[in-house]
Amino acid sequence: MSDALFEFAKRFALGEFDANYFADEYIRRWRQERDNGSLTKDSSVIDEALSTIFCLSDN
Repeated sequence: MSDALFEFAKRFALGEFDANYFADEYIRRWRQERDNGSLTKDSSVIDEALSTIFCLSDN
C-alpha cells in the first residue's frame, strides 16, 4: 500500500472530512491500489493496519 493511503487515513483521524466521505473514498483508493499491485510494497504491519481500516470502512 502506499504512503498516500496512510496519509488519507491520518487526515480523517485529524477531522478533515466526515466518516461517510472517508469510508467511500478509502474503499475506492484501497481497491485501486489492490488492482495496480501496490498492496504488496509495504511492511506487513502497515499492510495489516490499512487492511483493517478497509474492513472497518466496509461495514
